Amino acid sequence: MNCAPVMSVCLETVRFNASQVASLAGRVGVSIWGVTKGLCGEPSLARAMVDGGCEAIGDSRVRNLAHMKAAGVDAPMYLIRIPMLSEIPWMLEVADGCLVSSLETLEVIEGHCAAQRRVFQVVLMFDLGDLREGFMPQMAEDVGRFCSSLSWVRVIGVGTNLGCFGGVLATRVNQLELLDVASVVRRESGFDVPLVSGGGTLALPLLETGQMPQGVNNLRVGEGIILGTDSTNGRDVPYLRQDGVELAAQVVELRRKPSVPRGELGRDAFGQVPSFVDRGERLRAILALGRQDTRPEGLTPLNDGVLILGASSDHMICDVEDASHVSLGGTLRFRPNYGAMLQGATSPYVRKEFLDGAGGLEAP
Repeated sequence: MNCAPVMSVCLETVRFNASQVASLAGRVGVSIWGVTKGLCGEPSLARAMVDGGCEAIGDSRVRNLAHMKAAGVDAPMYLIRIPMLSEIPWMLEVADGCLVSSLETLEVIEGHCAAQRRVFQVVLMFDLGDLREGFMPQMAEDVGRFCSSLSWVRVIGVGTNLGCFGGVLATRVNQLELLDVASVVRRESGFDVPLVSGGGTLALPLLETGQMPQGVNNLRVGEGIILGTDSTNGRDVPYLRQDGVELAAQVVELRRKPSVPRGELGRDAFGQVPSFVDRGERLRAILALGRQDTRPEGLTPLNDGVLILGASSDHMICDVEDASHVSLGGTLRFRPNYGAMLQGATSPYVRKEFLDGAGGLEAP
């Protein structure tokens, strides 16, 4: 019997959210790439995204792309993390294209493609302020000129990443800057550069308010489709469902205890100085779930009256004084944010189940 914590994913919610995003974007000529990296490139997730209207699939790991391709996912697939030089031969076997932010990387891809006599697509990434990957905008002329010498690599687009590192929001201003970059790259490279990819979930408000400039015609969306949330803008997306993913863990101890530790205090197992509120003696549940499994700060209890107090590597402690129907061996359920989902999906100690059926996941 597998008693591990379990992460449940409702594919019908994913399909619904994908169709909502694709419909919104399609009204203004914007295509959607579904991003699967948050759930480790699960093939059934990719199929649900494509069924919902995503035109391609993007993932940050070559391994995930290989897994989806072997499983028969029928969609163009792109590596959306700039590739390691050492993984380029493998990438060329499984991907239709990738994002690139280095001329040296372009050279290596061109060399491998020439040897194989095969064409490979790239999207040139430009840094518009978030300070993650990307050529600087003032490099567009030189980058375009360099690309004019490529014979086997096809520049199909320019793109940018926003929000993921620096928290920079997608605005009409930085999208117009991306369009300017695209014009320069087209002029200098001789490529048509049909794709202008303005970011991910955080750019949806520009579509919602009609502020997306004409010419930005692609977004790469994962969080919004899977969770129905937009972390960078701090919101639940109102026309999407948030019942797509939940995490359940078993109660391994249920006991009344004081709410403040007794004894001389130092730091916890992760080097932090803990703080406590004295609520008197309370009923506490310890769950078989810890920081090795998820990000506890990113969990929202779905059972009424449950308060997460903290976690160590393998245990999460909850105040359940005001909760009902809590028992030893029973489970408590939580809705993860993006960070908690990502860590849970990556942990080998969390079982994953991908469920297909109407209505989302049951309420507790």
